[in-house]
Amino acid sequence: MAMGFVRVFILSLFIAADRFMYLPSLGFCFLLGKVVDLVWMKRFLRVCLVVILIGLAVKAYQQTFVWKDSLSLWRHQMKSPLFYPFFNIKLADALIENEKEWSDSANVREAIRLTEYVLTVSPHDVEAHMLLGRIYLKQRKWAEAEAHFKKGLLTDKVVFRPHFYLSKIYLFQGKIEESEDFYQIALQKAEENKAVFREFERSFFEEFPDLEVDKLMVQ
Repeated sequence: MAMGFVRVFILSLFIAADRFMYLPSLGFCFLLGKVVDLVWMKRFLRVCLVVILIGLAVKAYQQTFVWKDSLSLWRHQMKSPLFYPFFNIKLADALIENEKEWSDSANVREAIRLTEYVLTVSPHDVEAHMLLGRIYLKQRKWAEAEAHFKKGLLTDKVVFRPHFYLSKIYLFQGKIEESEDFYQIALQKAEENKAVFREFERSFFEEFPDLEVDKLMVQ
């Protein structure tokens, strides 16, 4: 029963931790129910329990604002004293989710700062390289984007994303042979799950609609 309450105050900021507390909480709830049953007839204790329930209801209502959108969710998560690179990546991704101005916006600068910090802690973090590559691709900084996607080749040897992104960079630059080579490698890596590959490709051109025009011009 006690396992679910270990480091509970730290875990209270960890949005993924609540599910680990469901089952261990059952014993605590049964025990609390027995205590309530024993003291319910005592007026003072009954009032105290009602006040506690109201307080918990207020806290539950306040928690709904955390889940308002991706940005509020991950900003809340960043308050946790536990550091995981995943938090920085998700917040950075949320910052650029609906970004329109990519040249020099505050959101883009913050996303780059968060992601670069991850690389200072974990230089081979593939998600950090993929995200920075996407940002530089949006900014048409081909060399920077290519550098991060190539680093992704070293760490993400199984899935197709780095090869796919590199194929698009070379396509937009008019390097048709290099583009085709990397695209075919990406296809081979996605051989067992082509539906995922096609969905990823579709979402790519939804994220980069201006680059799709370039693709048609190259063709």
